[in-house]
Amino acid sequence: MVFNDIGNKIIKPYLGNYLSAYLKPKLKEDLAMNIEDFKIEDLQIDIDTLRTTVIVDKLTRIKIIGDLSLLQKQKKMIHNIQINIVQGKIEELLRITKQEPYASGEVSLQINIPTIKKKHPKATATITLYNALLNEKSIKKRVKIDIPSHTELNGTIDADLNENTVSAKGSLQTNLANLYFKQANYNLKSKTIQSDYQLKIADLSKLEPINNRKLRGSMEVNGTILKDKNLTITGVTKDLEGELSFTLMDKKLHAIISNISVKKLIYTIHYPQIFRGKMVGELNYHLSQKKGIFTSKLNNAQLLPNQLTTLIKRIQGPDLTKERYNETTLNAKINREFIDFDFQAKSKTTTLKIHPAIINRDNQNIDANYTLDIENKDIEGTIKGKIDNPKISIDSSKFVEREIIDKVKEYIHIDDSTLEDLGIGEKEQEVVKELFRGFFK
Repeated sequence: MVFNDIGNKIIKPYLGNYLSAYLKPKLKEDLAMNIEDFKIEDLQIDIDTLRTTVIVDKLTRIKIIGDLSLLQKQKKMIHNIQINIVQGKIEELLRITKQEPYASGEVSLQINIPTIKKKHPKATATITLYNALLNEKSIKKRVKIDIPSHTELNGTIDADLNENTVSAKGSLQTNLANLYFKQANYNLKSKTIQSDYQLKIADLSKLEPINNRKLRGSMEVNGTILKDKNLTITGVTKDLEGELSFTLMDKKLHAIISNISVKKLIYTIHYPQIFRGKMVGELNYHLSQKKGIFTSKLNNAQLLPNQLTTLIKRIQGPDLTKERYNETTLNAKINREFIDFDFQAKSKTTTLKIHPAIINRDNQNIDANYTLDIENKDIEGTIKGKIDNPKISIDSSKFVEREIIDKVKEYIHIDDSTLEDLGIGEKEQEVVKELFRGFFK
């Protein structure tokens, strides 16, 4: 009687009552729903197969298929269970499982359970997300990060439950970046997470709402994630024509810079192109305090054409872009509102110093003084304005004064015969000489 349509209809309410009695304590413990929200829509029982569709919370339809062992002696009557949710509502599943509303949209879920065991559970699952819209308020509450509105998420995750470990691999795509991981492990007992990751950002400018900083270009980062009592993230990128590696642990960031391209770095952070060369350095920065120290050296640096080099050439100075600066340092102290830095570059004939120098982190303005020593001749000036297009000026009064003195010294020669021709005696000659020397110091 059971293995036909009429029999299925007769047994359906009995099976519903059985499932209700079996699931009620579990639903109450783990899920934010009542047993009244659990309804069997259809039921088909064959001699070796069970098929049913369950409606959860009036919105989510779950299809369940299992093998029956009615005529065999096995501990579990139903095994090889397949559970399918086709384009269910993400927000409803999150609510039912007592999670914050991190996203809305559709999700498909396929779960395969060989047999139901409490001691040695095993299962595989595939989760597919369709145009999920991330909830920026919930995400900010959870991870303290501002994400742009209308951020969509698509992706697929394959998971494997074996004993007390869930292993997963998958890919997630958003309009900000794409994330891939090959081996992520979650321990059900210790609640720890270990995972590798590959992060690909096609357009860094889209991250501005998150880090409040203009960026350019693309970047790929590979690393690991460990979540136990604290969160530790490691990463490395080689997209700056060198290597930049970092470790983020408990909001403390430590980064090592190994022979990266200064030109590529300056382009990426949207600063004006001033130097080229290879940089080595170190950064220690506290994310929540927004404080840190940066130290670096540049190898075989070269000035690129800019306002300063153009100004020097206009006043008949040397071409600074042809110099090689083998002793170059850039050090900075980072605070919440300002970055205090000093820069020094030295070649065989030229020394450039920028100090004191301050960058306002809020409005990205720079206010700095510089000194340029060219063949023992000093030129001073200021660098002010927006960091991506500052105004560079020369202290013209001091420079013109030195230029005039040099020209006068070149064309006027003061000697005793000149003074005697003017009728000035020996005693008066020393006084006049000192007077002229005073003008030309």
